[in-house]
Amino acid sequence: MNTLLAIGVFQGVFLALLLFAKKRKSAADYLLALFCLLTSLTTFISLMEIYNRQNGYPYPMFLHLSAPFLFLHGPTVWLYILSLTTQNFKLRTNHLIHLLPFVLIFGLFIVGILSQPAEARIEMDVHQSFKNNWMYPFTVAGVFISSHAYLISGLWLLRRYRKRIKQYFSNVEPINLNWLHFLIYTAIVAYGINSLTYIIDYFHGLMPYGTMQLLAYIIGTIFILMLGFFGLMHENIFTSSSKPRIDLEKSDTIRFDDALVSDSEEAFIHSLLHYMKTAKPHLNPELTIAILSEELKVTPEYMSSILNGRLNMNFFDFVNHHRINEFKERCKVPGSNNYTLMGLAMECGFNSKATFNRVFKNSTKLTPGEYVKEVSKN
Repeated sequence: MNTLLAIGVFQGVFLALLLFAKKRKSAADYLLALFCLLTSLTTFISLMEIYNRQNGYPYPMFLHLSAPFLFLHGPTVWLYILSLTTQNFKLRTNHLIHLLPFVLIFGLFIVGILSQPAEARIEMDVHQSFKNNWMYPFTVAGVFISSHAYLISGLWLLRRYRKRIKQYFSNVEPINLNWLHFLIYTAIVAYGINSLTYIIDYFHGLMPYGTMQLLAYIIGTIFILMLGFFGLMHENIFTSSSKPRIDLEKSDTIRFDDALVSDSEEAFIHSLLHYMKTAKPHLNPELTIAILSEELKVTPEYMSSILNGRLNMNFFDFVNHHRINEFKERCKVPGSNNYTLMGLAMECGFNSKATFNRVFKNSTKLTPGEYVKEVSKN
């Protein structure tokens, strides 16, 4: 079991080095590398605590040192998510406020535990008398609250991001950060189980503290390996070659105060719908609001405001509405049954089976297969 922790320490450092070696690094890469190093450090300290208990305490300076660093994990993950979901993200001085819980807890540990002689710290660990100190339940509860507050806040950031990219992209599958959404949910469950184990053990004594600590850090090690691997493979859309030519923050907040549609807006809506019907730009699977705006000689922000404020649709729904209609029309053409459903869908601009099935079912209340059967009966 200790070997797993040792592997986690080296893997975290290795992933950080790979991130630092990337040619086109973003703030997200640096934050993920920092998180990998931070978790490696915390896991190493925890491993040394366990090693002390198993080998007669040769390095007592590591005892009870890992807990304060847990208060840095949540803020670092949250900042990483923020950097992935925010256009033109930059670390600012006000982000330092997230260090305050760590500084407070570390200061309390120095005064209450770390400043004590090695013999006293060993004695405290042997008899687990540190559990009788008010700092122990305070720290356990603090880790639970801190980690879950940041993880839940991270989920909110991801949901806001998903809403915004639908203002810009017609195909969001490659950039919707599903992998991170899954990992955050997994972390909430895993960290919750770890914290609840500590809490229940405090009142009822489930298992030896060393065993509990070992299991908790193994779960944490698995999480950092998964996050580091997927984060290394992921390319931030805000720093990639296809960097958006639109201010997502601005386009997401444009609204019309006047409920009446002006003549110029009505004329643009007419020309937009006519263009969609005749030029069929939705057949391009990589269509973005920037591309469509350029073709119609307007700004992406204006296009977004018309779609949201006048047509009550985001760009994603608007384009895929036309793709669904295209699919329906092609299903009626003789010989269409020579194509697979996905083949027809790709001809209509879809390049993701999951997206096609989901938006088609949401629009028609039927699956594509059910719809084709209905059409064939008529």
